[in-house]
Amino acid sequence: MNAVDTAVTLLASGLRLGEAQESGPLTLVPLFHEGEAVAYRLFAGALADGVVTVKELGSGSVPELVVVNHGGEAVLLLEGEVVGGLRQTRTLNTTVLVPARETLVIPVSCVEEHRWGASSPAAREEVHASPGVRSAKNIGVRERALLGEGFGADIPEVWASVDRHLEAHGVHSPSGSYTEVQHQRRGRLDEILAALSPVPGQRGVLAVAGGRPLALDVFDRPDTLASLWPGLVGSYAADAVVARPGRHRGEAATRGAAWVAALARGEASTHRGVGRGEVVFLSTPAVVVSALLVGTDLVHLAAVWAPGAPEEALVPVGAGEARGGSAAGSRPSWFGEPR
Repeated sequence: MNAVDTAVTLLASGLRLGEAQESGPLTLVPLFHEGEAVAYRLFAGALADGVVTVKELGSGSVPELVVVNHGGEAVLLLEGEVVGGLRQTRTLNTTVLVPARETLVIPVSCVEEHRWGASSPAAREEVHASPGVRSAKNIGVRERALLGEGFGADIPEVWASVDRHLEAHGVHSPSGSYTEVQHQRRGRLDEILAALSPVPGQRGVLAVAGGRPLALDVFDRPDTLASLWPGLVGSYAADAVVARPGRHRGEAATRGAAWVAALARGEASTHRGVGRGEVVFLSTPAVVVSALLVGTDLVHLAAVWAPGAPEEALVPVGAGEARGGSAAGSRPSWFGEPR
């Protein structure tokens, strides 16, 4: 089994969906699987402990940063994590596993269009990039990867998505910074977060708002999800509070299996990762799936749906015949606690 087969099989038949949680406009569906874990420590702790250094490339390059791992363990940086400080705020274009005692140049996207100032120490922002911003970014990343041009994004499209995000929240930022939403709307986001928490054994989450899927993030082990939970769920909440009303939330949650099965039908490609592992893309007109795998072990799989995708594109014809296993919708035992 190769990396593509692993990702497809996971989506087609390897995920179990638990009982949905609701808070305000946001619905979260827990995801479970039985895959093996990979050894690493998370970026937030490594940065706080001084084990990892993030700096500008030379005098500064908008789409690139330098990460130095001084420690003896690999460090995981997540697609969508936001790095503040430096010359401007950026978000990671792809999930990167930085090997022990190595230096990497990593691909990033600017999410603060109107600042290019004196460099300050790097800081990891608490809230990740929102699904809408990640979608605009990941579409461009996949297109460039298919052309053999690495993991660069379409920066003007990312800036436009940040502008839409700020406008939707009625937030003004002189520098066009994505992070102003989390700063100015912190109270509302915290209200939503307070009623949501991962359940035992949970390794992933499907976020739904307005009757539509926003994003799906799956990890190799429960403690990774638990550590990243506030930032990820905060980003989902930021899009959920401005989502258009849709079908009843309970009905939307029950459609999760069909949405997940449809992901396995995407056009597949495999690319060498920036650090350890391979990156797999599975893409349809409605969604970009990206996954980092080390051998056949999943580290992180993310699916981010395009906000404007038509309803019929969310579950295209034939989605129930996904490669690599039986259809998600044909396994009613997925709903409930993990076996």
